[in-house]
Amino acid sequence: MIRKHIAQGVGAVALIAVGVVAGVAWTERPSRGRPAGGGGISAGPEAVQASREAAKSDESVEVVLTPEAVERAGIKTTAARSVPASATLTVPGTVMSNAYRDTKVNALVGGVV
Repeated sequence: MIRKHIAQGVGAVALIAVGVVAGVAWTERPSRGRPAGGGGISAGPEAVQASREAAKSDESVEVVLTPEAVERAGIKTTAARSVPASATLTVPGTVMSNAYRDTKVNALVGGVV
């Protein structure tokens, strides 16, 4: 009788351990797909090394693009202007997350999302 209870306890502890390992593996897995800025442009080893070095330092990084690269990326610029801010802005919309992943929403300005 006591052996049966010990065996059940060991089995329960083993199941909990398997669950913890599976949970850690699930949350630490790499994301599938490419990052948003990938754009299909492959970088050489020099660019990868330079980006790693830049990420380690706290200095700002300046990126220079040719006019062809700006056009290909669809980047548009306009002059900044100062306008009075409105008190509230109400717009209709729906926020939906991916059914398979958690979605983090960070508001760039104060307000309610």
